Amino acid sequence: MLGGGPYDIVLGPRSRATDPRATGYNERNFFAEVSALLEVRYLSDSNGEVEWPVKGILWGPASRPLICLPMRGRWRDKAVNVFFLVTTGAPRTEVSASVFTALGCEVIPAAATVDLGGVSGTKVQLCDQDISVLGTDFLSRNSCTLKVDYSEQTVTLQKHKV
Repeated sequence: MLGGGPYDIVLGPRSRATDPRATGYNERNFFAEVSALLEVRYLSDSNGEVEWPVKGILWGPASRPLICLPMRGRWRDKAVNVFFLVTTGAPRTEVSASVFTALGCEVIPAAATVDLGGVSGTKVQLCDQDISVLGTDFLSRNSCTLKVDYSEQTVTLQKHKV
């Protein structure tokens, strides 16, 4: 542990309390319950366009912010709707192997440059879980603000950079 006090940084494996896999966040839930709540089918075909601001939900036992953004691979002209856990503590945007498969990749890359949420040239990495994460790299590069409404259990992601 580094630091001391309320902002300690733990180096090592995630605890069960912070690991999305241990709290019900998985693709099985995305295809069922979350698709209904966001009113779009997970990994369904998309035209790649998005209307900002993007509305999302707080979901799961920890009320974590989830949004849907279209992602288009540069290797094929195909876009799919991807659900992202918006995580201001994650430095990089990571996507699951299922997303690459849905985009038509025959070989899953460790990293790629994609069009994400209408933003071309977005760098993403393969994650080691089945939950895609929208990290601070995307949020800061596009001057995004995240508004959380706990009373309504909703989130709004606004992109300010054109």
